[in-house]
Amino acid sequence: MSMNDLVNDWENAVDSLEQDESEELTAEQASDSAENLFEAARW
Repeated sequence: MSMNDLVNDWENAVDSLEQDESEELTAEQASDSAENLFEAARW
């Protein structure tokens, strides 16, 4: 997976969170998701 793909996936995830706030993802969960994404990007 290219860095560009990861950025697109991240932007899509952020967009869906903004559109569906009823899910109420906590800041901690969002942070964990970001960390997991960047860990994957390092490989």
